[in-house]
Amino acid sequence: MIIEDANMYGSIKLEDITNFELASNVLLPADYKAFIIKYNGGRPSPNSLPNPSTDVAWLYGMFDEYNWANFFYALDVFKGRIPSWDIPVGCDSGGNIFI
Repeated sequence: MIIEDANMYGSIKLEDITNFELASNVLLPADYKAFIIKYNGGRPSPNSLPNPSTDVAWLYGMFDEYNWANFFYALDVFKGRIPSWDIPVGCDSGGNIFI
């Protein structure tokens, strides 16, 4: 799989992720932290999923610009709408989230 538009909004360091984890009382999996450090969001290619039949339009990144592609924005939007232990990591082209 290729990640297009990786680090489009800048890169992130392990220290930034650790600060998020401490502030949010969340521990992200090591493989997800490595992914964010390497790509910090982007579009996977190929991006289709067979079951359910959908696409992965975007994987959220951690950055300062507050917009739809931002992990922190997604956390705010879905706070109280998904269980507190779930974290939105991306979306399909219909606006559905992956947690």
